Amino acid sequence: MRVLLADDQKLFVDSLGRVLGSRAKDIEVCGIAYDGKQAVELSDTVKPDIILMDIRMPILDGVEATRQILQKNPEVRVMVLTTFDDDEYIREALGAGAYGYLLKNSSPEEVIASIRAVIHGAVQVSSEVARKLVQQMYASVEAHLPEWFYALSPKEREIVVLLSKGFSAKDIADKVCLAEQTVRNYISSIYRKLGVRTRTEIIRLVLNARIPT
Repeated sequence: MRVLLADDQKLFVDSLGRVLGSRAKDIEVCGIAYDGKQAVELSDTVKPDIILMDIRMPILDGVEATRQILQKNPEVRVMVLTTFDDDEYIREALGAGAYGYLLKNSSPEEVIASIRAVIHGAVQVSSEVARKLVQQMYASVEAHLPEWFYALSPKEREIVVLLSKGFSAKDIADKVCLAEQTVRNYISSIYRKLGVRTRTEIIRLVLNARIPT
């Protein structure tokens, strides 16, 4: 596997090159770029299989460099390796076509394993980045939920979703570990808050709001 390193921190990138060369016999560092423009140029000449790309670099940043490289050489894999875990950087890098987003506190073993995984088509992200992506996903979903959903308590929301799936009060009681009468009380409260009288109306509300079930 031919790897191009792109990072403006010379000490870091030189050290990374030595680590990869000594610990992974199947990895060959075929070039080092110290800015985004140089990364674009080298990707044409050294023909890497994968590029480890920093985000903030002079002349051309890592996101734009990734975009330009993949426009010309879509078969190349790009994996970001950076100190920055800002939501915007993560979103822009993955949107530009990067196959992964690792932080520089990753161990050498994690970087090497991620290189191999990305070469085979997997998407690799650091655990910190994965948490941010999940938070962004839930924030996006919650931003589109209707006001009536937030008028319910967390337990009532859970029961509404189960009602919309057709579960009976007894089934719901088993699932949420409550007494059946307690669940029936919750259902009465839900009907009153939402101004509905039937389960069919509940199902219609949930479907129209596209609440994840």
